[in-house]
Amino acid sequence: MKCQTPCSLELAEGGYELAFENRGLSRPDSQTITVVSGRPLKVHKTMPGFTPDRALSNIFGASPQP
Repeated sequence: MKCQTPCSLELAEGGYELAFENRGLSRPDSQTITVVSGRPLKVHKTMPGFTPDRALSNIFGASPQP
């Protein structure tokens, strides 16, 4: 199943591996979670190596000007 952030899912109880990617703006990553019935779970992920300046450079092809 794929979804874009922000994302809300209802999952059956059990273990899951979440895979994260952001179109090459940082390294892909993953996280294992366990869903317990009746216990909402929030996952907040900061992508490894992500920097806004590098993202802008990748998108627009130049460094932002101060």
